[in-house]
Amino acid sequence: MTASKRQRNGAQRPYHRHGEGIVAKTLPDLLERVADDKRPDEALTPLKAAARMWRKGAEQDLGGELAATKRALLDAATAP
Repeated sequence: MTASKRQRNGAQRPYHRHGEGIVAKTLPDLLERVADDKRPDEALTPLKAAARMWRKGAEQDLGGELAATKRALLDAATAP
């Protein structure tokens, strides 16, 4: 075990396999790319394309072309 994996008190730092740290780091970028209509669908990863499809479906459920208030609510729902 290397010294970088040990805490100051000598105990090994906890390791979690759930990936929450990775998601927390990448979520803002994912949401920005999903909301950017200028970026073509072909330039998105499968996960980003699926998130964009969900967002477009949510917009349609809210009535299509959204007013600023509804768009703000949708942005807040998909914000980290």
